[in-house]
Amino acid sequence: MNGAAIVPEIVAAFPEQFAAAEALRDFAKANRPEAPPTQDEAGVLILRTYTRSSKTYNASLRLALVGYGAQAGMLNRSLFEDMIVAHWIRRNPDTAPRSPTPLSVKGTSCRFCDLEGAYSLRVEEEEVSNGRFGAHRRVPLRDRLG
Repeated sequence: MNGAAIVPEIVAAFPEQFAAAEALRDFAKANRPEAPPTQDEAGVLILRTYTRSSKTYNASLRLALVGYGAQAGMLNRSLFEDMIVAHWIRRNPDTAPRSPTPLSVKGTSCRFCDLEGAYSLRVEEEEVSNGRFGAHRRVPLRDRLG
């Protein structure tokens, strides 16, 4: 994949989507933090999570541009998990760096463990099949993560 050429037909088929994805990437790059948001272990973890997410996003965009859309989509879960990780650390700066739940934090990396178990959010089969995650599910998660 290294050096794989962008597939012009794919870019031509989805011009608005690629323009938006590239604009988001450019905005994030232009506004990336130079230092952790706080001067403690939690701030460092948030910055490292942001850095990892940036690399994941760039990889996803690159995969999509060279014709690996399904594989690019597989990286979306990692981006979602990193968002949860960063929010949870920000809300729990004293305990997050050493907490096994909902995170496993080892050295420089964070890993989301179990959304359903950690937040008591059970996803019903109907929600999966129709692609909707109801407000009765979103509200508790929003309350926990901010």
